[in-house]
Amino acid sequence: MNDIPRLIEMARTVSRARALSRKTENAYLNHIRRFQSFHGGRDLTLIGAGGVNDFLNHLKKNEKLAAATRNQALSALAFLYREVLGQENAVCLKDVRPAVPAGRTPVVFSPGEARAVLSRMRGENFLAAALMYGSGLRLSEAVALRVGDLDFENREIVVRHARTGRRERTTLLPLALRPALEKHLANVRYLFEDDLLLGHGGAPLPERVARYAPAAGSEWRWQFAFPARSVTGDAPAYRHHLAESTVQKAVAEAVLKTGLKPAGCQSFRYGFAARLFEQNCDVRRIQSLLGHKNLKTTVFYMRLAAGEKSVIQSPLDV
Repeated sequence: MNDIPRLIEMARTVSRARALSRKTENAYLNHIRRFQSFHGGRDLTLIGAGGVNDFLNHLKKNEKLAAATRNQALSALAFLYREVLGQENAVCLKDVRPAVPAGRTPVVFSPGEARAVLSRMRGENFLAAALMYGSGLRLSEAVALRVGDLDFENREIVVRHARTGRRERTTLLPLALRPALEKHLANVRYLFEDDLLLGHGGAPLPERVARYAPAAGSEWRWQFAFPARSVTGDAPAYRHHLAESTVQKAVAEAVLKTGLKPAGCQSFRYGFAARLFEQNCDVRRIQSLLGHKNLKTTVFYMRLAAGEKSVIQSPLDV
């Protein structure tokens, strides 16, 4: 198989059938293109384990990619051979080992640090970051929230699968953010109503919702809580959500202003888990709120929380 356009189209079709997120799909397709280019258009079904290892070493030595990105490339190749090409026992993957990330401890925001960073942020970027800290949302989940996902009455946030719209979990809606969120949503509603008057199509819908309720894109509850500043596409044009990079940049600038060591959006999520741990919240409950499929991931977060306690006391001194 050396017809890259056809291969990419096959991979995209399988990705949609497996309901992979758009971000994962794009990352996988880019790695598959890079893999094909590295091997100069050779038939990928004839590539052995050596060819895969050579490619991964190239990503490390020549492109200077981090271990996490190289492991993502390996996952993309596993998807290509096993899911797209149907080689369940692909020989080329048998002797390939994932890269081991460098032993760097993630940054966990303390309450004071989180508030210091948030105090230097404004508008939609502040609200998205505050929800990562106050609700434990991932960055991708925060920017993609729909208006109907914010349940002020029950103080809950519904987190949905980005591609299908399926309800995945609920988490906490901070009471302290309610006034700011309601004021923000009032402005978003004016923007939404103006879009409808101009003949725009509202927000793009998850595939499953679009299939069963194609007109829902013009309903208020399905609009993005953090809409993009401009509409995109041909008539009817749609208004997507705020770009992740916009929030990442705002967080990075705020962290720089505070003089803290480099940290990113994930530090807010770590901080959320740490605060729950300090409240003796059940680990299974924390797992549910964070949306971890594997309890080991939650335990890793707990260890980070434990690691930030500077003073360890004897049980007799507590």
